[in-house]
Amino acid sequence: MSGTRAYRPALVGTSGEWILTTNQPEQGDAEPASLERASWRVERAGRARILYDAADYFGTLRETLKRARKRIVVIGWDIDSRTPLAADPSATGDDMPLELGAFLCELTRRQPDIDIRLLLWDYSLLYALEREPLPRLQFGWTSPPQITLCMDGMLPVGASQHEKLVIVDDAVAFCGGLDLTIRRWDTPRHDPDDPRRVDPSGQPYPPFHDIQMMVDGDAARALAEVARARWSAAAGHDLVPLGVNTDPWPRGLDPHLREVDLAIARTRAPYDQLAEAREVEATFRAAIAEAERFIYIENQYLTADVIGDALIARMRQRPELEVLVVVPGDHDGWLEKGVMQAGRFRFVSRLARAGLSDRIRLMTPQVDGRAGPVPVNVHAKVMVVDDRSLRIGSSNLNNRSMGFDTECDLIVIARDAERRRAVRRVRDTLIAEHTGAAVETVADALASAGSLLAALARIGGDGRRLVAVADDPALGDAIPDPVVTLADPDRPWPEAISFEGLREPRTARRWIRKWPVAAVVFAVLGVVLAWRYTPLQEWTRMEHLVGPMQMVAESDWAPLATIGVFLIGSLTMFPITVLIAVTAMVFGPWEGVLYSLLGSVAGALAGYAIGWPIGGRLGSIRKRRDSRLNRVIKVFAGNGVIGIASLRMLPIAPFMLINMAAGAARIRFVDFALGSALGLGPGIIAFNLMGVQLEVVLTKGRAEDVAMLAGLLLGWLGLSLLLQHVVNRYLRPLRARAGAQPG
Repeated sequence: MSGTRAYRPALVGTSGEWILTTNQPEQGDAEPASLERASWRVERAGRARILYDAADYFGTLRETLKRARKRIVVIGWDIDSRTPLAADPSATGDDMPLELGAFLCELTRRQPDIDIRLLLWDYSLLYALEREPLPRLQFGWTSPPQITLCMDGMLPVGASQHEKLVIVDDAVAFCGGLDLTIRRWDTPRHDPDDPRRVDPSGQPYPPFHDIQMMVDGDAARALAEVARARWSAAAGHDLVPLGVNTDPWPRGLDPHLREVDLAIARTRAPYDQLAEAREVEATFRAAIAEAERFIYIENQYLTADVIGDALIARMRQRPELEVLVVVPGDHDGWLEKGVMQAGRFRFVSRLARAGLSDRIRLMTPQVDGRAGPVPVNVHAKVMVVDDRSLRIGSSNLNNRSMGFDTECDLIVIARDAERRRAVRRVRDTLIAEHTGAAVETVADALASAGSLLAALARIGGDGRRLVAVADDPALGDAIPDPVVTLADPDRPWPEAISFEGLREPRTARRWIRKWPVAAVVFAVLGVVLAWRYTPLQEWTRMEHLVGPMQMVAESDWAPLATIGVFLIGSLTMFPITVLIAVTAMVFGPWEGVLYSLLGSVAGALAGYAIGWPIGGRLGSIRKRRDSRLNRVIKVFAGNGVIGIASLRMLPIAPFMLINMAAGAARIRFVDFALGSALGLGPGIIAFNLMGVQLEVVLTKGRAEDVAMLAGLLLGWLGLSLLLQHVVNRYLRPLRARAGAQPG
């Protein structure tokens, strides 16, 4: 692979702390290679056609599949048997089923010799609710023997199989951003009230935009090679190349380009026997380095550091260069918002700090419906650089697509007038789709304005428009940096975590020694975030816990069982204050205080016990460079029981991390146990009193009961502030020596 890596986000261990950094390129890094040299291969396609949105893609694919004779290979992030390959049976011109699974089964009945291979990412549980239940059953056990389903799990932990390829007889190939799955079908009109845009349950979903490219010839055979390699890695056996001479290209379907050179770029993280491929990153850099006037981008995400660096460098070199990026207006889900949308804000902020905000515009499509304007979900992965190159593929502009997930892109290399006209036509067609203008109007506006951004003000209509995107800056603080780095790395997780601050040689033994620390930290953070942001948060509500705790109270082993509940809660990072309040509601104030205190201390000791062997195994690291948390704990522990009690009053780190760090630092057991009890006691008493009063409010609801609860809450806040003031005043020297900031 040609090209070089630029900045890469990393978690760097310095003095035991985890911080997000970027690795600067080394001195002497070469300029990006040409597109040809940066790609995996450059192959010729006799025909190439752009398929705008899923209605075009699914319909064209259906016609192509009907002409298959030997083999169909489908590779996807998601494959759903319920995917409609047409919206209207009368428009298909055949009597075959509309849905993908039934269609393929019928195809095998009509073509008994055909071999159909489906490769589906063995997906993360994060996406389980978005996927078809039991895909093995839908495509595997109940399908004809000609259909073989393989779940692809041959990936680094956390990576996804993200390519979207369909290969027909090794003669025609489809590559782009569209999976054969539900909630994708739409037309370029993106009518919000289109009754055909519904999921299998009949529920409508928002307008959806994406792009696919269809090619034949040597380019298709090269993509078939990519697909066979992925199948071999996942399934453990090879698919032989086909030597048959078929032409599945549908009759009457005209190509947009003929005899065109296509660069093929891949991303593949090193795993098992698979070598690393980073041509996606290299070709993005190479294409941006060729830009002169206009870069047009459509992408689902925008977080990749290497892309930001390349844009900043080229825009500084070419003061007339403008960039238009079409993205989704908003992202769904706490993780996507906190990682990808917040990352997009940081990406744009970097360009603004570089003084380039007047030449880059983030916009999102919007269409008018009966109920008013509706956003279009942009899922496409497209980049047009002047009229020099056109990129369509699976790669998002996030860090994952640069070196972690598997990706495959096609890039039209336009080196003559005819192909440059074709590239301009695709760009103008996409802008026309989003603005409601005619393609010729867009072309004329660009030619006369001489500015991509100025031309946008001259075009529009038909209830469609591009509107500016303004992300909330507060998103940047929604999720801790370590979680962001793990969610959007540009290489496998162990390598993404750097211990360069410890100045030890990079050896396998070194990783074995230090990786457990990172694993524990991220496991704790992951569980804490799960209780707060995922559906598990429902179980942190007191109304869900009162019933189970009453069952515990009615058992013969109520005291021990309650302590066991606290122990389990501590080990799973469950919000301990919720357990304390529920315990008070069920047992009353005095038993509640006793059980809560015993349970909380038991949880603290369990964390201490977990941290103890970690400290022994990593003793050499602690001797070289103690972590900030360890130093804080050791300084407070030097003051015995009172020091540990004071430590419990400081918001230094999560409860469980404090416990494990105390064990790892080999604090005296007696000091830790007694200090924890003394430090936790006041809070437990206050929370028990509030828990009892809360039960009264919930059962009686009188105004005086509500006032009493509010008074207890204010009293607890006042006591907390007072205790914090005492700690700050009398133990400030300890905190300063520990490296903490005075309160």
